[in-house]
Amino acid sequence: MLAFLQSSQLFSRHYLGIAYIGASSSTLSFSSGADILAGVANNYFGSAGNFLFGLVVIFACLPTGVGLLSSCAWYFNKRFPRITYKKFLLFFVLFSATVANIGLEKLIQFSVPVLNVVYPVIIALILLSFINKYVSCDTIVYRSVVGIILFVSLNDGLKEFNSSWDYITPFVTLPFSDLGFSWIIPAVVVGVIAKGISFAWRK
Repeated sequence: MLAFLQSSQLFSRHYLGIAYIGASSSTLSFSSGADILAGVANNYFGSAGNFLFGLVVIFACLPTGVGLLSSCAWYFNKRFPRITYKKFLLFFVLFSATVANIGLEKLIQFSVPVLNVVYPVIIALILLSFINKYVSCDTIVYRSVVGIILFVSLNDGLKEFNSSWDYITPFVTLPFSDLGFSWIIPAVVVGVIAKGISFAWRK
């Protein structure tokens, strides 16, 4: 337990340091976080700093990459045993290498709309699981909340691809839409209504 707490503190300090570097370098003309870190390393340590930064990235990311590749290959091998673990592993390595060479900006441009659809649903499911400990949430509550969130977040994702694909704003402006949380109020309202319907149906 002590080792876990120590590693958590080290982890949090590490990312707080990265956040500070990013915030203090906001006036510099860097296009991405990787450019900021490389630029800061070069500014403080010269060309040796870039070499050191490369080593840090390799040692930090390589274990994570190996773990993710092996776990994905293991999972899909268990699901589809006809395909060997090595073949799945080779596929994921080649796929990851291809995606990694697309470029960070294009990767973010593609992933942000997808994450705008997926993340609200995940957040809602986690919150519902906590709420369910105190207030019973039936299937109708889960389905209603996830359904309205998908409807709203899909609109947010489509807007990221093309601003003219907005099918909600022409009719109503949702609160917190400028912050990327346009799904919160609809989820709360629909969740309360669904809970009321569930309670009335039981009665």
